[in-house]
Amino acid sequence: MNQKTILTVHLLSLILLSGTTLSFTAFATSVGEERKVGVEVGDWGIYGDINVTWSSNDPKFEPDISLILANNTVWFKHVVTDIMSTVIYFRNVTHFRDSPESTNNVWIDVEVGQGNGTLMFVSAGLNWGDPLYEGTAEPVFINKTLSRTYAGVERDVNHLNLTTSYRIDTDVPQDIQISLDYYWDKITGILTERQGSYVNQTGNYLTSWYRSDVLIETSLWSSGPIPPVDDAGESFPFWLLGVALIAVLGVLILYRRQRTKRKVRKHRRPRRH
Repeated sequence: MNQKTILTVHLLSLILLSGTTLSFTAFATSVGEERKVGVEVGDWGIYGDINVTWSSNDPKFEPDISLILANNTVWFKHVVTDIMSTVIYFRNVTHFRDSPESTNNVWIDVEVGQGNGTLMFVSAGLNWGDPLYEGTAEPVFINKTLSRTYAGVERDVNHLNLTTSYRIDTDVPQDIQISLDYYWDKITGILTERQGSYVNQTGNYLTSWYRSDVLIETSLWSSGPIPPVDDAGESFPFWLLGVALIAVLGVLILYRRQRTKRKVRKHRRPRRH
């Protein structure tokens, strides 16, 4: 693997580690498949099942603050707030276990990959072999298209895998291994899952970390029928209709029984002589 590809994998691993804070460097856009946005304003996705681990036998090791924050995250949500040409603007809301929610505004150009929301969205309609973004310094390409289930629905998704291992020759050589997996919904371009691992062997010290998260809810597709809503915008409690109907039937039955009893008593009343 050449030096540029190693740097690209490093960049992607840093994006995974820190959330959405980095972007690709764009050059002149090459001629290729037309890039288009597959979402609309108001669309949203919630990510959960967040798994973050790290370990090290290096006494000087301290986990990166981004790993600590990710480990303290219950879920995070992206809501599309605006779209201009191939640029998606969206609001990120992160819900932590023991601290207030964090909200920030991010963006990504799905044509060239620029923005501070890189990899959270890609162009809609990408296929196997297409570059992830056009005109990047070191392009990466979709490995394959396959079917996987997200938010309760089986979807066609585009998969990107980047794996590399290399050595940094210093006074104490470092052997580094990085593996990354990203999945995007083919029709909409929204990220559906990501996984990343990092291993660093420096002398006798072994340091590693792993992070993953997955799309668990979205407005872009539904796993079942949407329940009716009343004028207030809340699901209407149809079970109340059943209770009311049973109550009405009970009253009618009781009324008919009492009326029948009165008729019988009237019919049996003895005649006067």
